[in-house]
Amino acid sequence: ADNVIIRDPLPRDVPYVAAYMREHDKREIHAVTGLRDPLYLLWLSTTVSTGCWVAAKGEVPFAVFGVAPVDLYTGSPWLLGTDEMFTVPRTLIKAGRAFVQEMMKEYSYLRNYVDARNVHSARWLAHLGFTVHPAQPYGALGLPFHMFEMGIRPTEAIQCARL
Repeated sequence: ADNVIIRDPLPRDVPYVAAYMREHDKREIHAVTGLRDPLYLLWLSTTVSTGCWVAAKGEVPFAVFGVAPVDLYTGSPWLLGTDEMFTVPRTLIKAGRAFVQEMMKEYSYLRNYVDARNVHSARWLAHLGFTVHPAQPYGALGLPFHMFEMGIRPTEAIQCARL
């Protein structure tokens, strides 16, 4: 209905999304890394991720997302996009839930951080089923971020295996 497709990234997608990235995502990248240009981090994220996809309307990408390995059991889900994301909120929730389940097939635990100023993203993560924790200082600038998580922490999985 929304004409949204989810597909593998094409070489042109990362520069396009970086060029038109929403301000909240740019501020979040800066707060975590100290970097002002989102292109490098978006390119790096797509390179290190074990799963990476693009959401597009027709041929125009509006989000790049994926999951990067932290360790054998833990994946770090991420999404960076343009303001166009907010024209298809129901599709984002439905597709988001499906792709979180895909990530959980590879990792028993998903965890990352979201800028506390990014209220829409924190709310979306809660709709996807993540536990969103109270904000704590995080990243290069020490600004408030919410840790969000889902699944069984590796230490809990190891303890259960020993029983």
